[in-house]
Amino acid sequence: MATTVLSLPEELIDNVCQSLGRRDVVSLRATCKELKEKTYHQFVVKHFGECKVMVTTDSLRSLIDFATSKTFGANKKLYGSCIRHLCVSAASFPSDTMEKVDGLPLDVEKDEKYRFWKDEDAEKDMQRVRKNRRKAHARYMHEQRSLRKQGGDAKLLAEALSALPAVDKISIVPAGSVYTDADYDSINNKLPMGMERVCQEIGFYPESGVKNPPYWSGEASGLEKTYQENATWIVCATLSAIERSGIKRLKTLDILMPFSLDRNIPKSQAVRSKTLIPSRTLSEALFESLQHNLSTLKNLTISVEERHNNRQQNVKSLKWVHRFTKICPNVEKFSFYANNNNATSVYSDIVKDTAFPRLRSLTLIHGSITYEDLGQILTTYSSTLEHVSLEKVTLRTGDWLLVLHMLKALPHLKLLELITVRYIAQRDGVMYYWNTKSPSATRQRNPLWYDPGPQPGTTDRLVVAHEAGPEMVASLDKHIWLQTPA
Repeated sequence: MATTVLSLPEELIDNVCQSLGRRDVVSLRATCKELKEKTYHQFVVKHFGECKVMVTTDSLRSLIDFATSKTFGANKKLYGSCIRHLCVSAASFPSDTMEKVDGLPLDVEKDEKYRFWKDEDAEKDMQRVRKNRRKAHARYMHEQRSLRKQGGDAKLLAEALSALPAVDKISIVPAGSVYTDADYDSINNKLPMGMERVCQEIGFYPESGVKNPPYWSGEASGLEKTYQENATWIVCATLSAIERSGIKRLKTLDILMPFSLDRNIPKSQAVRSKTLIPSRTLSEALFESLQHNLSTLKNLTISVEERHNNRQQNVKSLKWVHRFTKICPNVEKFSFYANNNNATSVYSDIVKDTAFPRLRSLTLIHGSITYEDLGQILTTYSSTLEHVSLEKVTLRTGDWLLVLHMLKALPHLKLLELITVRYIAQRDGVMYYWNTKSPSATRQRNPLWYDPGPQPGTTDRLVVAHEAGPEMVASLDKHIWLQTPA
């Protein structure tokens, strides 16, 4: 067996290692010296295939230095196909977060062990530490502002992308510490380059939004607005870097950080008026030219700024989302985070002129949609749709059976996911509510039924992830499950 494996060419062993996890590749390399040499490429890919940075000079310079290092960069056969996923963290340093800076130690265990605060010089030490941390925070804050005003953010990102010829996925994510429940190999288990150093210097991990915003408030706080502006700036800088680098191989663009382009974008780089988005970073002409870079894009995710309160004033329009439908014509998988906004304009733009003619997968998350809007989308893309997912969505319909009939009519549907979907229907002047997470129908807060009943099997071509009451399961079983197309 060992002799047979060793006799395989390096290319075939490389293909086999693609299906192995990071730890499995390490174990395989430990078996013998010859396999260690033949699996080196996948070893590098598994460990450096994903890279996470934030928009600071130190973080971006570290990525550029790593990408152009002699150890890896000199042999493009080894390193050129390593980093395929570049993740950009939306960490920022608003002036309001200066209040979080303190002089307490970072390591709680050492703090409890040595109890340095009992020392007579402890108060002076804490004041000194707090002063140094405030200076570091101010330095990072001014550095990000300088990068934005001078266009250095897009320039450094473009230089990094030019040094990474194999990148086919770019994601922009909210800032935060490591997710302890994330998969071992997940990018969520990594901190951006330079983040540990920043934490040591300012005393906490920089964030990208307010964790617990007051839902009773009709207006966003000053800190929330600053975070929103910074998120938009980072998204625009990343888009500008994609255009400047000239890459034309992107397959996935995931903008998971909520943002908004409901602002005036400079028409050209010659415009010198002061705007939130500097003309050096992004302009109308540059945005339109992104179509050449995103012509190969297959997967697109967009998350818009969250609307916390229905009474919130100055609700921002989502008509700007149609910009992406124009520059990404070949998208096959579209995921949209509505975040409690009225997204009717987005749904109509998706339908208009068949914005995504090759659309195979549609995911709507955290928003509301009417039966009419959903019907238009499904009818428009009935010839291509294979996957429909509604997650944390409020579906407004007069009759749930109409939705079932509409889904049943999709000839190519293979996967239907209804996750924590709230259904609202009105019958005889009474409003009824259903929820897939807690299957019950309520009429004026009085439960009508609870038992979810048995779930359909998974032997048919159509796989349904659905939790509902017995009435819905019976309808689902009768109208869709047993009559799926051959």
